[in-house]
Formats: sequence, C-alpha cells, structure tokens
Amino acid sequence: MIDNLLQQPLYVQVNFYLLVSSALFVTILSVYPIIYTFFFGEKQRTYEALPPIPTFRGSEFPINVDTILMLLYVGMTLMMIGSSCLELATPTQEKGESSAAVAWINAIFNFVFYLPLIIRYVLAAGLSFSLTFTKLAATLLALISVYVCTGIINISGLPQWLVELTHTPETQHAVQMLTESSEGDSNTFLPTVVSAVIIAPIVEEFFFRGFIFNILRKSTALLPAAIVSGFFFGAVHISLVQCIVLSAFGIIQCFLYDYTKSIVYPILMHMIFNALAVMALILTAS
Repeated sequence: MIDNLLQQPLYVQVNFYLLVSSALFVTILSVYPIIYTFFFGEKQRTYEALPPIPTFRGSEFPINVDTILMLLYVGMTLMMIGSSCLELATPTQEKGESSAAVAWINAIFNFVFYLPLIIRYVLAAGLSFSLTFTKLAATLLALISVYVCTGIINISGLPQWLVELTHTPETQHAVQMLTESSEGDSNTFLPTVVSAVIIAPIVEEFFFRGFIFNILRKSTALLPAAIVSGFFFGAVHISLVQCIVLSAFGIIQCFLYDYTKSIVYPILMHMIFNALAVMALILTAS
C-alpha cells in the first residue's frame, strides 16, 4: 500500500497524511486521561461532556465502552476514506459511469454504516426537537461565521497556492460528481442531492460532534477538542483545498454544539450549508 501511495500525485499523498495524522490526534486525545493517570498516578480532570454519553454503570474498564465504539468507527472510517484517496488520481473514464442504483446504495450504506452510533447516542443522550429563538440565532451566527472564514481563506490566496503547488483539484470529489450529474442527464443527481443535504449532515454530526467532540470534551478543554475533531472532519473529505474551510466549519460546529447542548442545531446548520452549496452548483451549471 505504501508503494502505491508513493506513486500517487503529491496532493493524494498529502490528503492521506492529513487523514492519518488527524485520526491519530483523535485517538491520543481520547485516551489522554489514561495516559495521564499512568504517568502521574492520579486521575486527570474530567471536563463537562455535552450532552453526556455515560460509561456503562459499574464498569471499571479504563476506557469506557463509548470511547471504544468511537475509536472503532474512527478506524473503519480511516480505512474507507484512506482507500478512496488512492482512487482520486484515477481518470474518470477508467472508473466507469455510476448508475442510479449504485448512487442510492452508496447513500443508504453511508446512513446504515453509522446507524449504530446514532442509536447509541439517542439512547444515551436523548434527542429533543424543541427549537428556541436564541439557539436558532446562534445557528445563523455560526453559519455566517463559516462564510466569513471561507471568504478570509479565499482572499488569503492559500487555496490557489495549494492548487499550484500540488496540482490538486479545486473541488472535492463529491462536488465534482454533483456538478457532473447536474450538467447531464445522469440519474445519480437525486440520490447525490439526498445524500449531501439530508444523509451526510445527520451521520456526520452524530459522528463528529455527537461522539468525537463529545468524548474529547471529557478529557480536555473546549478549544483543543474542537480543533482536533474539526481537523479530522476536514481531512475525511479528502480535498486538500477544501480541508482548511471544512476544518473551520467543523470547529464552528463544535462551538455551536457546545453552546446549544443539542445535536439538532448543528444538523440543521449543516443541512442549510449543504443545501445552499447544492443550489449554487445547480445555478452555476444552468
């Protein structure tokens, strides 16, 4: 696999290294309390988790079951996304055309794969759909903050510099697929939109905010937990240019989740963000 990776373009290699390093950061930070106890002989301070994902009652195991579950999914996600990195440089004509059935299967698989995490979260923390004006206003402010960060990053010229340095595509693969399906008569357009606007926001928020950020928040302060989980969120999208913007998006989502103490608001913001992006692509293509 290493030989295959070294034969890939520079941007594919960098994508892979970012993915592995961010997953490693998540793993280290999640088991940090055990490392701290081992070296210093006393329990490391426990921070507030939002909302709580408790250890099973009576368990004396040094790592709680939910942390193990989260790390298992981090590893599986790393393997799936890592293998996708190696396909990025494959010419489109060699990959073959995707059918509507395949697109729907991929969308459904993405949801079913993370369904155990969603069920576990709902059973442990509950799921309230009550919306308040203050928290909706915070959601809107978070969305505006994402676009402000995006503008600053684009103005800085960093994305263009990365494109010129590594010859990386300017958009992530999922966006390229959506653009291609909206410009042609492909039947993959609807499942791609459903996946982007509905399925992805749900599963990604439960995974990255509901589990990763939530568990990291137990072992460290808000800022490092948000940065590490946000960095991993950006890396799994395997787009070197978009990784910076999406990492900022993930960090802002962590702050929104921490403030609202509900997974509903990050999901809502994620859906709106992706829906606006899809609308912009459709308008651009038409």
